Amino acid sequence: MTNAPSRTLRELVELLVAYARQETLDPLRRLKRLIGFGLLGAILVATGFVLVSLGLLRMLQTETDAFDGNWSFAPYLLVAGVSAIALAVAFRGMGRR
Repeated sequence: MTNAPSRTLRELVELLVAYARQETLDPLRRLKRLIGFGLLGAILVATGFVLVSLGLLRMLQTETDAFDGNWSFAPYLLVAGVSAIALAVAFRGMGRR
């Protein structure tokens, strides 16, 4: 008879530990995986954005004659403006669902 309360208490502790593990650790593991994919995607999108901006700058500098001489700063301003507009559109779209 004295074993019954201690066995019940041990089973209760095991049940509570299993429940806590199921409700806390498993969702955190899934969340960690999703955060990893999100960060990887963000890094790849940012890298692509920088490379496209740099390509646009190089195209404006080499393929057009309009920005020679005193206007050599204009391609930088144009690319900065296009980048600012693209970032504003992206940040505005992040708030919507």
